[in-house]
Amino acid sequence: MLKIGAYVAGKSKYVKLIAERLTAPGLGKEVGPSLGANKGFLQGLYLAPSVVASSLKTAILVSKIMDKLRI
Repeated sequence: MLKIGAYVAGKSKYVKLIAERLTAPGLGKEVGPSLGANKGFLQGLYLAPSVVASSLKTAILVSKIMDKLRI
């Protein structure tokens, strides 16, 4: 899917809401036109700590289970 961009016009309050929805959380319209490339990158940075924490928890759980099965 190719994301090209759009113009948004209206009340400032609604433009800000739309900008927040179309970019990563907290960035709004300050990201600028990037044809969608920045969105995925910044969402990755935003989600990375959660993904790493989940994978570490899973690794610890599997390690404990494998240790118990080795008896």
